[in-house]
Amino acid sequence: MAEEPQTVTINDTKYKLDELSDEAKAQVNNLRVLDQEIERVRQQMAIYQTARGAYAKALNEALPSSEAKAGAATKAAGKKKAATAKKKTETRH
Repeated sequence: MAEEPQTVTINDTKYKLDELSDEAKAQVNNLRVLDQEIERVRQQMAIYQTARGAYAKALNEALPSSEAKAGAATKAAGKKKAATAKKKTETRH
């Protein structure tokens, strides 16, 4: 059983690799290497995006909750109000 010659399709035309010039073979090889690199970079981007999502989630979990923020704001406003009232009382005496 004879092996079929390797072919490459360029612009919808099939070419036998062994019939291409050395220059054309080199360019086909360059394109294959770049396609592999592009796929590798896509996979890396997926990893980075997943990690970024995890970091963003961790940050949100590390921030005070909105209830805690509201409580702190209410507490701070109460302290300010008490301090203002105390000042007014002191200045009247």
